[in-house]
Amino acid sequence: MASFERSVVVNGPLADVFDFAIEPDNLHMFMPDITKIEKEYETIEEGAHYMQTREFKPGKSHTCKITFAKYDSPNHCRVEAYQKGLTCSYDFTFTAVDEGTKIDYLAEANGKWFWKIMIGMVNRMVEKADGDYIAKVKENYEQHNSANSIDS
Repeated sequence: MASFERSVVVNGPLADVFDFAIEPDNLHMFMPDITKIEKEYETIEEGAHYMQTREFKPGKSHTCKITFAKYDSPNHCRVEAYQKGLTCSYDFTFTAVDEGTKIDYLAEANGKWFWKIMIGMVNRMVEKADGDYIAKVKENYEQHNSANSIDS
């Protein structure tokens, strides 16, 4: 297994930050290589899933099933992508703090078969693609709410 961790504090209430960060319709703001989301659920709950298409290189896209493996609103969410012996897990823990909401993010890659020998490379690729996810959550949430407070 290979992993990396990140933490950030977002200036906003726990439940609002949680909903904003895990809503698949918002993913394009945090992961600009996402080109399509197809929800296959009515409400987010454990076991719900969606199909996510990402373009890693121009003309090279990949679609993957993303499952909500754990869902405890507004404190914890874990999503997992499994494909051909490789599992990538993204674990988010949300905690109310004086400054707003702290998000702890743990990304893990686990592999079977030939993935075992390539897991370090996979982890570096995941970290390059998704390492700044929660920093982008913070940036977009705070920009969105700052714009809304100006409009009010």
